[in-house]
Amino acid sequence: MSEKEHVLFEKHIVNLFNDCEELYWKGVRYDEIKAFKPRTNGGNGECKTDIYVSLMASGHELESIKISAKLNNADFLGNKLSIDDAKNLFGSSWSSTLQRYTNSLSPMFLESEVLTKKTYRGVKDVYFLLGWKLEISNKNNRSLVVQLNLPKRDIVNKVYRGFGQPTNRLNAVDPEKNIIINSGIADYLLEGSRTDLTTVETVINKLESFLEYDPPPVYLIFTANNYRVIAKKADGPRTLAVSIDWQTNDEDTKLVPIIVFNNPLAKTGQNDVLPVLKSSLEKLNIDLEAITSETVDSFSIDWL
Repeated sequence: MSEKEHVLFEKHIVNLFNDCEELYWKGVRYDEIKAFKPRTNGGNGECKTDIYVSLMASGHELESIKISAKLNNADFLGNKLSIDDAKNLFGSSWSSTLQRYTNSLSPMFLESEVLTKKTYRGVKDVYFLLGWKLEISNKNNRSLVVQLNLPKRDIVNKVYRGFGQPTNRLNAVDPEKNIIINSGIADYLLEGSRTDLTTVETVINKLESFLEYDPPPVYLIFTANNYRVIAKKADGPRTLAVSIDWQTNDEDTKLVPIIVFNNPLAKTGQNDVLPVLKSSLEKLNIDLEAITSETVDSFSIDWL
């Protein structure tokens, strides 16, 4: 599989800095420059700094440039948020606050299709909806979207820069696994593409300091986490802001999907919801293993 464009974009910017023989930053000339993508210490997510540029003299770092890099058409500012992320955004009342957001969209959640047939990469499949993940976006072009009501300074610090993120993201590591304190907090925003940022000078000129940044509206969006029957795959162990409790009726003849709003980010689709779904299907004597790409069209979904 080819690399995604945002990965290529980040590598492109890193290479520009590493190929640079000299750089003037804040009036000072540097000729020892090392750039890399910082990684979380021990995995588990990504820090907000996409590109770390170390400006050195005699092998010692004197200054750094910590960049959050976004493609011009990028949508997401935060993916697959967890309880820790929600606590950072909303504080100790994160659960009730998040429920207020989801409750405001409850009619749309309740109208969602929970069992469908779709084609994914040319393969027909059956989709069981397990719930919805929580994401943050700078666009409101999704069906399940609500504006994030936080002060602009909180949006800059928590959504863009990474204040309050877990320690392993806050203090990220370089390619040699050395921990760099606060390397995961971004200081500058870079928006562009590989075609319009072709030199270090164009990158430097495009950097926006977060100390002066006026963020546009930011939105919470809720994206579906499905179980694809033929692919035998869910969207990993991602926490769900709204989950579905797949039960059966008293006669065990129908599936009864119950949308759960009052337990946000406590369950994952793969590890918690999917086993319940499979147990309910067993009560209905439905064998998912018998469904193939050839028989999917004849597979009945009239169980709700």
